[in-house]
Amino acid sequence: EGSRVPWVRRVVRIRHGHAVPLPSGLGLTPGKFDMTQFRLAAPAMLSLALVVTMPLAAAPPVDRAEAVATPIHAIQGSGLASPLAGSTVVTEGIVTARTADGFFLQSAVGTQDNDPATSQGLFVFTGAAPSGQAAVGNRVRATGLVEEYIPAGNPHQMPLTRLANATLEVLSSGNPLPQYAIPDRAELSPDSDADALERYEGMRFGFIETMQVVGPVEGDY
Repeated sequence: EGSRVPWVRRVVRIRHGHAVPLPSGLGLTPGKFDMTQFRLAAPAMLSLALVVTMPLAAAPPVDRAEAVATPIHAIQGSGLASPLAGSTVVTEGIVTARTADGFFLQSAVGTQDNDPATSQGLFVFTGAAPSGQAAVGNRVRATGLVEEYIPAGNPHQMPLTRLANATLEVLSSGNPLPQYAIPDRAELSPDSDADALERYEGMRFGFIETMQVVGPVEGDY
């Protein structure tokens, strides 16, 4: 009892899959462990205990296709600004057009709502030429941040609802494009409300009569 050699304890913790360096001279083959611990009772007496734990099963990958998509009309809402501004959403639609810094999505046939005050289109801002995933006719699922954008150079412009910092998943290709939305004459009248055309924001838009250019505005007309 009085001559007992004090125990020396050492615990080595590593991440799963990393090799554990074993003390030399043991005649053991190094393995891969989550934890190794040993006790030294005396210089000539070494007791080694290995505690091996099985790795946990890897978590299944997140399937973005299982996430509930927010319809474009719910993102747009029926007012000037999106009710979801500042939120990250998942939505999907048909790519209808590309620009130098983004592309337009529009609800596929059968996914629109019946509210004439909500738009079925949405601009996806990429900041540069969009990737090949955003080919016209592709049905894509987009995950991004809903923003209300007003350019610094035109602070009096109506805000543009857009999706920013988006990631894409192509669901199908070669889809027919949604039909053009055609406004009525009252909506195009100079006497109409400033937000009369908000319901068409981001959508394919057409006319059934000849239009007259009345003046340019910062490169647009």
